[in-house]
Amino acid sequence: MSADETRGLDFAGRSFCFTGKLADLKRSAAERETRARGGLTSKVVNDQLDYLVVGSIPATGWKHGSYGRKIEKARSMAPRNDGHPALVPESVFVEALALVSPMNSGAIDAKVLVVTYKFVAADEQAFDRESFENALGSLRGDLECHVSVRAHLAATCRDLYGDDTLGAVPGTYLVIETRFVRQMALDDDCDETVDAIERTLETIEGVDGSTRWFERTEGSTDYVRLLREIPEALRVPTL
Repeated sequence: MSADETRGLDFAGRSFCFTGKLADLKRSAAERETRARGGLTSKVVNDQLDYLVVGSIPATGWKHGSYGRKIEKARSMAPRNDGHPALVPESVFVEALALVSPMNSGAIDAKVLVVTYKFVAADEQAFDRESFENALGSLRGDLECHVSVRAHLAATCRDLYGDDTLGAVPGTYLVIETRFVRQMALDDDCDETVDAIERTLETIEGVDGSTRWFERTEGSTDYVRLLREIPEALRVPTL
């Protein structure tokens, strides 16, 4: 277990385009938050684009490797354009909004802790789904935190984002990722919250995952305000 701030994106002067159905934010809000951090927004995929942010709600064709025009264009361009545009999962984009403060950020009087817990399951029967979802509800109440859970096929994570942590995991397996965001006092110990999340989830049959987390003070008030626009999700999506 360790704090991880390696997943941040550069915003200042970088161009972002959004594709697919976003689960966390409306596209207009995602574009607004990008510009508030000095980024640029674009409606098209071209050689000048830095990031193509892919919505978390998979389209029907994803199961068959059909990702849509913007994604396919970005994938074909990247090898000959120094890796640009990079494909970015919506979850990474939302985490980056916590790591990079808006240019006109408010005063620092608290901090936010962002914890992501990820595990892999062969299918929806490979883990105690009911207990897992009940645990998310309990953690939400006990920790007074914002909770959202997303699911993707392993093939999608590997194919689109090059997730090498999945190794030889069959493509039909589920990758289940849960994000917890908690506003805390500046002197609160984050380790206790992270440990509570891990202890709770790892008692559930079939759930054995990994955790990454970071805490952020600058811009924390803005991020907590943004969370009010992000719907909570305490149920594992059916793919």
